Amino acid sequence: MAVDAGNGMTRRRLTTCVLLIASVIAAPSRGQDEKEPAAQSGQAEYSVEQGPIRVVLAVNTTRVTVTDRIDLVIQVAADPDIVVTWPDIGERLGGLTVISQAEQTPLLDADDRMVRRTYITLEPFLPGEFEIPPLTFRYTSGTGADDAGELVTLPIPITVVSLLDDAQATTLGDIHNIIRPTSLDRRLLWFGIPIAVAVALGMCVMIRLMRTRNGAAVPLDARILAKLAALDEAQLTSEGEFDRFFTELSNILRWYVEQRFDLNAPDRTTEEFLTQAKTCEALRECDVATLDEFLSRCDLVKFAQAGAGESQARTAMEMVRRFVSSTAHAPETDARTRGAL
Repeated sequence: MAVDAGNGMTRRRLTTCVLLIASVIAAPSRGQDEKEPAAQSGQAEYSVEQGPIRVVLAVNTTRVTVTDRIDLVIQVAADPDIVVTWPDIGERLGGLTVISQAEQTPLLDADDRMVRRTYITLEPFLPGEFEIPPLTFRYTSGTGADDAGELVTLPIPITVVSLLDDAQATTLGDIHNIIRPTSLDRRLLWFGIPIAVAVALGMCVMIRLMRTRNGAAVPLDARILAKLAALDEAQLTSEGEFDRFFTELSNILRWYVEQRFDLNAPDRTTEEFLTQAKTCEALRECDVATLDEFLSRCDLVKFAQAGAGESQARTAMEMVRRFVSSTAHAPETDARTRGAL
């Protein structure tokens, strides 16, 4: 029963996230700051656009009880040559506790903008009026300082109410006819304590068996190989979309390197990333050489408009697969990097 209830809650939260993502994707472009409440009751969406970037914040509800959670989606769309620095969310956001954060692999939208999304789950503690504070996104151009500045989002008001309404809270009267506790038979303690211990041990065994049945967490290399298989099945190269194929392939590899070796890959240029990779103790020289060759191929296709064919795409895909397989069990290091930038 508990497992079914948990799965039901997971499905409901998944449905909520899907609705939020759909509303963010369908949002039209704006030329100025504006507040965009969603059509459905409780949901809200706030969009701000400045210069080369656009930021959209969407929440599944703006009114919750102290036992509810709030799903926040942050989407940033920027031109490919724009480097965006995100704010540090931390453990609390406007008086709300940050339960979890998850980032989606960056993608290109229909306007050839790089879109990056982060999903955040928030939890209130006390009733009252709160707000998700304005977030500051700084951006610079990779080709010069002409497109540099910062964008500040709008605050999102959140109302947290008690489980008891005002009428119930004010009609609670004094407590009368208090009954003294009866003395507890000591024999119940002698029999009750062993039984309670046995029940607790049984529950631990049951939970462990359930976790074993459900399977352990999917390893990082398995998730990456699944992403590569999905990209392969998309058949982008068959439709002549080589630029998009190499962009997606590069994003997958950079995300893997960031998660596996604690390197800040997505927000660095190829040259900066390779310089930092050379200082990583867990990466061998042959691994760095593979990264250099692969990213150089991708840059030629994406920026130099060099022609690419099916054979080049297959070669690049196999390079990434071999890199993931060969580094999946590389030894961990105590420090993130030597001489980190």
